[in-house]
This record gives sequence, C-alpha cells and structure tokens, in this order.
Amino acid sequence: MGYQGERYNALLDSYEPDLKAEEVERVFSHLKEETLKLLDRVLSSGKASKENLLRGNFPKDKQAEFCKYLLKSIGYDFGRGRLDETIHPFATRVTPNDVRITTKYEEEFISPSIFGTLHEMGHGLYDLNLPEEGVRSFGGGFTRISKGTFNTSRI
Repeated sequence: MGYQGERYNALLDSYEPDLKAEEVERVFSHLKEETLKLLDRVLSSGKASKENLLRGNFPKDKQAEFCKYLLKSIGYDFGRGRLDETIHPFATRVTPNDVRITTKYEEEFISPSIFGTLHEMGHGLYDLNLPEEGVRSFGGGFTRISKGTFNTSRI
C-alpha cells in the first residue's frame, strides 16, 4: 500500500477514495477558525445563555411541521424522500429516488428534532445527489457532507 504526501493518505484512500489528508486538514481548519470566531462573539457579547428557549411544551405534530418546513426551505426533495419519527435519527438510501430521513421528537426539548433533522438532511441531500450506481466510499462523501452541513448551519 503506497501513498503520496501524508502517510495517512494510504489509509484514507481505503475509506474515501481520492480524498487526501491535506483536504481533511483544510476543511477542519476552516471549521475550527469559524467555530472559534463564533465562540468569541458569543462569549464577548456579555449575554447569558438562553437554553431555556429550547425547553418547554413543543407538541410533536408542530415539531414535525417545523422540521418539514426547514427541509423544504433548504431544498430537500420530498418527491424523492421523506421524514419520519424514530428513537435514534438516521438517513438511508433505499433507491436513488427513495431517501428516508428520521428524527426524534421530545415534547419538552426541541433541540433533538431541529438539529437531528438538519444533520440527517446533510446525509439525505448527499444520497439524493449520488449517481444511480452509488459511490465506493465508507466515509459518506466526507468533503461534500462536511461542507454542506457547515454551510447549512449558517442559514
């Protein structure tokens, strides 16, 4: 097993063909830089955390409606996919035209449904845009998923 550049490239190629350690570093460096900027803005704002905004009485049907709104707003194709409830969120590609996303609803805490839906949407959008024959990647398209999730979280 040979490699060019970083030694990690030899192992990485087995899971995410053609991805190089340098690209992984670039993506995570950018993510770290932006996260630290956000953290600095939050901490220097002098405002107290309002986590209690995420806690309350949030009926499951309203959460489901809101999560579907988020997905539609971002461009998830409900003609080729769906959103259902589960205990542990996941996304799965049944066929190229059938990609299912699941999320978890907690009536006292809305965070799992919103962020679970957005996270699984990243996988779902990736799967909806694969060629019919799929890909040979265990990493799930690292660069596309990481860029998509990062950019989506800025909306």
